[in-house]
Amino acid sequence: MNDISNSDRDVVGELHLVAKQIAAERGISGSGYRTVFNCNSDAGQAVFHIHLHLLGGRKMSWPPG
Repeated sequence: MNDISNSDRDVVGELHLVAKQIAAERGISGSGYRTVFNCNSDAGQAVFHIHLHLLGGRKMSWPPG
């Protein structure tokens, strides 16, 4: 996330649209889901390129972590 720029708007938007589609396909749209971008190691990032985590299928709590 630290490396994205204004020219990456389409990519970041597409990631969210695909997450919405996958949530619908997996049947979790109605009950709810969470999207997460981890940024750097203290946040849990282990793969250092932009990607989105889609979490769902169970009750989430707050605060996370």
